[in-house]
Amino acid sequence: MDELNEQQQQRLDKLHVLQEKGLRPFGTSFSTTHTLDTIVQTYSCLTKEELETTPIVCTVAGRIMAMRRFGKAAFAGLPEEGHRLQVYLKKDVLGDQTYELCQSLDLGDWIGVEGRLFRTKTDELT
Repeated sequence: MDELNEQQQQRLDKLHVLQEKGLRPFGTSFSTTHTLDTIVQTYSCLTKEELETTPIVCTVAGRIMAMRRFGKAAFAGLPEEGHRLQVYLKKDVLGDQTYELCQSLDLGDWIGVEGRLFRTKTDELT
């Protein structure tokens, strides 16, 4: 058997940590309410104020193709069919244990998330 390269070994180590915590890294199913494409096409016309006054909660799944971490918050970019939706992961909302789990996410990982749509300071639908 070939030796694992550094990235493969890191992923295997993360897998073992998740399993030791009693988590199932490869879930069997995840129900969504929207596709990323539907969210972008349906709600990109709404302003920051409209999204604040009319909360829209969505459950989506996607593959992480971008990740930016900032201490107690992180943004994950999920692309689909030529569109991209940004997911905001905030420690104060998720709690310490879940946010710690989010810190172990890598590019290429598949995730399922639920949250309220809003626009960031740069006006990006998130």
